[in-house]
Amino acid sequence: MPTLHATTFIAAPAEIVFDISTQLQLQKEPVSEVLPAKADSEPDAQAALRETEMLKYRFLMKTRILQLKVTEIRKPELLVKEQWRGEFRKFRHEQYFKSCANGTILIHLLHYETYRGLPGKCFNFFYFNSYVKKWIDQQLLLIKRFSEKSAAEILREV
Repeated sequence: MPTLHATTFIAAPAEIVFDISTQLQLQKEPVSEVLPAKADSEPDAQAALRETEMLKYRFLMKTRILQLKVTEIRKPELLVKEQWRGEFRKFRHEQYFKSCANGTILIHLLHYETYRGLPGKCFNFFYFNSYVKKWIDQQLLLIKRFSEKSAAEILREV
């Protein structure tokens, strides 16, 4: 099963980075459309465990749908989303938030497995890994930009 790893430093507290990375509407930029499936927004962690999101993305001239469900949450340390419905055999996206002296280290681990046996493995190796890596990098940059902006605004208020 392929695993993609990406790490970045964000000059903001882990709580801010965690909150921003869990906002579904923030993720509209890296993918074409994100629709929250949750009708109301409850702030507690148990409500977040029931939260699902539906990603619609265009890949190889076909619109594909991936529904992810939050399966594990430890604020502000860990957020895990797994495929609920979609075209993957397995899809697990883990985000780790490590506090350090002057900010947060955000670690993305993405484990996925496609169908189609040997042709699917070749497709992953030659094309799909770079496509997903690019998507993760876009998310990291977006989270970093909004987190550092929010942290700067909080510091100005103090």
